[in-house]
Amino acid sequence: VSTQSTWGWCNFSDVGVLAVSNACSLESFKLVWCPNVTELGVMSVSLSTGLKRLALGGCYSISDTSVLSLAQFTGLTSLELIRCNITDYCMKEILPKLNELTILSLNGCNEITDASLLNIAQHLPNLRCLDLAGCVNITDEGLIEVIKQCMQLNCLNISGCPHISHSLIRVIWTTLPSWHFEF
Repeated sequence: VSTQSTWGWCNFSDVGVLAVSNACSLESFKLVWCPNVTELGVMSVSLSTGLKRLALGGCYSISDTSVLSLAQFTGLTSLELIRCNITDYCMKEILPKLNELTILSLNGCNEITDASLLNIAQHLPNLRCLDLAGCVNITDEGLIEVIKQCMQLNCLNISGCPHISHSLIRVIWTTLPSWHFEF
């Protein structure tokens, strides 16, 4: 199920999310630019079983409380939390349970710091693609740990991360030429 609006905001709400979650078994669910979806809507997604891919983008009402309810999806392989109001606490709590993730996007999650990167490095050995664009509080230290520990990683977006040094970008660019790399 995919709900997004190309030209603006979608009108999908918590009621719609609940109806879809109850009506069918979801393997993939995408909500983009749906300001009417709140934590209640995201929590209702947790009623579904078998979810493998979840994308939440531009749903500004979504924060730690609702994302914590997603930790039950231990088979989740892709999680996109684009511009959601989540913190390092949330990452610390859910990542040990979501160790099957191969794709993780925290694009625009301003509260994420190196603490989350250390949790990613520790708990996501199968991670292949990591989007940290706009994570303004991450530094070289955290990113180096991710690169060292996530041996499957070959896709990285660190555009808009002002505390990632040019020297680290240069090292990544020259030593890992086969990577898909955005900075």
